[in-house]
Amino acid sequence: NSANAAFDHVSKHLAVFAEPPKHVPTQGMPDGPLLGNGDVGVALAGPPEMQRFYFGKNDFWRRNHADASITAVGVVSLSIPALRGATYRQEQDLARAEVRGTFAKDDTTLHTCSWVDATENLVVTSLRCEGNTPLAFSVRQIAGAQAATPERIADNGQRLNVEGQFGTCWFTHKADALPGQGRGVAVVTRVLGATTRADSDGGLLAALKNSESITV
Repeated sequence: NSANAAFDHVSKHLAVFAEPPKHVPTQGMPDGPLLGNGDVGVALAGPPEMQRFYFGKNDFWRRNHADASITAVGVVSLSIPALRGATYRQEQDLARAEVRGTFAKDDTTLHTCSWVDATENLVVTSLRCEGNTPLAFSVRQIAGAQAATPERIADNGQRLNVEGQFGTCWFTHKADALPGQGRGVAVVTRVLGATTRADSDGGLLAALKNSESITV
């Protein structure tokens, strides 16, 4: 049928990125992989050891006089120090609406797969490690486009989760500081499949073992 024919046609096109983006964030066109569902958009950036997911939302506008414009929601970063100097490959699969990453260094390879739900504002990244050395990683959030720290952040680590099997961090952010009811968002990040603990910067720390899969 026509749907299968369209899928087959789009499946022939795969965008491959062999190096980290140089223009994310940007006022123009990003030069890295993109994800979205028509409401939430995500631009992927950063080297293998510091991967970043820049979030935007179509109705997240600031009301500044004579400068009403859309503004960034924030960033979720995935820090994996052991991958400094690793190879970089990201594939944007247009037919399946996902981005698949492969990052290799010595005998360790990290595979990632990211996608945005079509009907809910849900962004999912799965991570799988191949190698004998566990990969320690941390997940952190930054609210807004340039903020050094979130406007508000809470992090549960193992305190509110049964047996510490997952951790959650979140922030809320307003598009502007004007009085009245402007746009506000909340971003929640959860790590599933690993024991996590909180660090002093409001992030979540965990480790990825050989053949193990973790979802963020």
